[in-house]
Amino acid sequence: MFKRTIPVLTIIALFCSCEKDTIQPAEIPATKAVTFTIAQGSDYSLPIYIGLQAEVKLSIVKESIVNVNVTAVWDTTFSLRSIRDYAVSTNPLIITKQVSGVLQSKEAVRVSRVIRYVTPQNQISQDALGESITPSVTVKQVLVSL
Repeated sequence: MFKRTIPVLTIIALFCSCEKDTIQPAEIPATKAVTFTIAQGSDYSLPIYIGLQAEVKLSIVKESIVNVNVTAVWDTTFSLRSIRDYAVSTNPLIITKQVSGVLQSKEAVRVSRVIRYVTPQNQISQDALGESITPSVTVKQVLVSL
């Protein structure tokens, strides 16, 4: 009886130790929308603001969570110009961009905006903001207030 028990236990152990592969469903790529709203944040009509200039840089990137590859999706720069030449808050400039094919388990979408100010005395200051779009968000609003 002992001689039969060992082969039977070996066969049972082999069947029990086999793992079954589970097939993961393919991830459906998501589409994200980013809307940049660009406008003056203050009233720059006073004489003190004569000569104040601003440059605006906007960007959207996709970053791989797996291997930290960064791919530029879109970027633009509004070259240095008088702050008065930017849109007023009652009539802002609105730019909307779509980012398609986002595999949310493997990629993150990041947006950034950089505003550089130059005074008539050539003093430079900068305001920058960068943030990720969380997987649950499909439309991201980015306010660019000069």
